[in-house]
Amino acid sequence: KYKYEDTLSLMFVIHRKCLSGEQKARGTYSVFVSARGADLVIINSREEHFLLKVVGSGYFWIGLKKSVVWKWTDGATLANGYWRSRYPPSYSDCAQMSSTGWEDERCINYVKWICERTICTYSKINLSCF
Repeated sequence: KYKYEDTLSLMFVIHRKCLSGEQKARGTYSVFVSARGADLVIINSREEHFLLKVVGSGYFWIGLKKSVVWKWTDGATLANGYWRSRYPPSYSDCAQMSSTGWEDERCINYVKWICERTICTYSKINLSCF
């Protein structure tokens, strides 16, 4: 029988997502995720937002950053956001999410992250991506 953690891992394999167990500043995660063929998650739909907000507790970096406007890591401009009630944000340049929605945060803060991977394989022993 699978445990909850196995089901959660399998769900992330199917949807090409990974959830970090450690916290890093926004800029320092990139070596780790890039080496695994991944980048911070881009949330394209309400369904994807819902899926991601129920999987973990705490705050997680997502692939959204502001220069003049909010843009995803692939360069696309944000069309629809799922900001918490006092947002859209104005004072920080990086976006994080929690079970209550998105908020802006200083990029130097240490937060876990959610990334997207390209191709993943799963076994009870190992989760690996190429």
